[in-house]
Formats: sequence, C-alpha cells, structure tokens
Amino acid sequence: MSAASSVTARLMETWAHGQDIADALGISRIATSRLRHVAQIGVSTIGFSFALRGLPAPERPVRIEITATNGPGARPAR
Repeated sequence: MSAASSVTARLMETWAHGQDIADALGISRIATSRLRHVAQIGVSTIGFSFALRGLPAPERPVRIEITATNGPGARPAR
C-alpha cells in the first residue's frame, strides 16, 4: 500500500469508527466535503473487493457521482 493510500485508509477508518460511536449514541454528524477521501478509497479498491470475495471485477468502469454539501465536485477548503 502506498503512503497516500495508507493515510487515506487511516482517515476512512477514523471516520467509520467515529460514525459507529455516533450511531450507538444516537448522535447526528454533519457530512462535509472532507468525506471525499472516504469515497475515494472505496472507488480505488473496487477491484480488490471483488477479488477478495472470489468474484470477477466489473468489466466496465463503475460510475460514482458524489455531491458534496458545498456543491458537485467541491473540494474541501484549505
């Protein structure tokens, strides 16, 4: 796993486990464009997910479209 993928994976894990805690406590969290990183790792590992389950990956590209809270294609403020 590359350094960039490793960092993205840690961000995804932190978000996912934080969401688990929020769900257990009945707390709502505000979705922001920072979730783009979570979506990115999901998209970049689609083939691996299929292979892990012994299934053939889709032959055609999978289209993923996400609308951030501050508009389509929005990037987080820096």
